[in-house]
Amino acid sequence: MHRATMAGIAGMLFKACMVTTTAAFLVSSGPRVHERSSSRCTTHLRAAAPIAPAGSFAASLEALHDATITTLTEALKVEPTDYPASMELDSYAGRSGVQGSIAGYKGNVRLVWTGEGKMMRENGVEGGGVYRSDLAIWVGPLTLVPHLVFSLELSEGEGGEEEIKLLLDYVPREDIQYTTGNNHLMDYFAGPAQEAAAAAASDSLALRPRVLPSFYSRVLLSPSALSLALPATPEGLDRARAWTEGHVQRWLGWCEGAKEVDRMKRGLLLSRDNGVRRTWVEGTAGSLDGFVGGREGGGALAKQAAIAMSGPQQEAYVGGFS
Repeated sequence: MHRATMAGIAGMLFKACMVTTTAAFLVSSGPRVHERSSSRCTTHLRAAAPIAPAGSFAASLEALHDATITTLTEALKVEPTDYPASMELDSYAGRSGVQGSIAGYKGNVRLVWTGEGKMMRENGVEGGGVYRSDLAIWVGPLTLVPHLVFSLELSEGEGGEEEIKLLLDYVPREDIQYTTGNNHLMDYFAGPAQEAAAAAASDSLALRPRVLPSFYSRVLLSPSALSLALPATPEGLDRARAWTEGHVQRWLGWCEGAKEVDRMKRGLLLSRDNGVRRTWVEGTAGSLDGFVGGREGGGALAKQAAIAMSGPQQEAYVGGFS
């Protein structure tokens, strides 16, 4: 190819794409710093689009979700990808009476994937919910920091009134159920995490503990999981906001102080993590199907949305031998 032609192509690419250099780490546990340079078109990539009607209570919940995403993506230095768009789920409407949006983020070498999704359903329809949002951050095998999950839903409660249904949890990276004094258990799930969950569960505004409808979602729950219902009031929203902020800041603190896993153990950890993500997909698909309320095509949409939020599988930076 002639040099003039190549120069012309390069010029067009420069105009069409944004060149970014992103620090791909949380906080280095030593002098090593990981960086990645990438050249890609970013004009169509964004966070999950707003879906709730302005001025509605659902919009207030959506604002809480969006603020949480902003806090995390800025702290983690991650950027939106086109993976949800490749599945035509970055923004959708009219499917099973539901509209929604999904976004996925990459760019941090210590993370595999950050996924978020929103669904909005018509009011006045029996069964299911009104608004729901989900977030999952999948940590790579460089550290043992638990995966972060968050779910927020507005739906009809036992008394017929709308309720906030909140799930805050950290998904374990090791098997913690069978031994007392397990380091992973004590480092992350005892102490402040457990104390915060217990305090929230006993709060005067908490209506009741919430049993997750999906079997696979219950399989993943940690000892410090917070799953409960709150009144759909400004006071209930304030509680949900405060607990979510504490949940996120605690996790970010763990990331800052995380030590790297021995290289020989990372392959096994990655394999376990991939199995956990598949379980999360099944659990979230079941929960979303329940949210949609059994409408025609709802099960297929729920499964596709869960897959889009979970991100591409089998992708992680292992580093060295594994």
